[in-house]
Amino acid sequence: NASHRLERARILVENLGLDVALVDYRGYGHSTGRPSEEGLYADGEAVWQAAVARGFSPDRIVLFGESLGCAVAIETAIRRRPAAVILETPFASIARGIWSSGPGYALCGAFSAALQCLIARVTSFSGSSSASSMT
Repeated sequence: NASHRLERARILVENLGLDVALVDYRGYGHSTGRPSEEGLYADGEAVWQAAVARGFSPDRIVLFGESLGCAVAIETAIRRRPAAVILETPFASIARGIWSSGPGYALCGAFSAALQCLIARVTSFSGSSSASSMT
């Protein structure tokens, strides 16, 4: 529920001068519909498109995912080229190293290694080497 993140948004706006978009995914908070994996990814894409349509350059967009939003942030980062991705309280399965395998993914043994895999995957899609300096 986006309303539970208002204090964090206030701090980001007032202390750091950032623009913030809070989102209730379909089926959560005041949004209608039913949540599904593809629906949540579509919601992430819609937020990305809305930010770009409002004039925010992709190289100035930082995706912030909390809990379930981590999956949406990761998927959006893979599909798009954000400046950065911040994950807060990602799934415990990531911390245990249970990472999906497939093209562009690797199995990792710890959360920091999983994050390195994410950075490597996003970097390979964006063609940038600067993302590796995030850890």
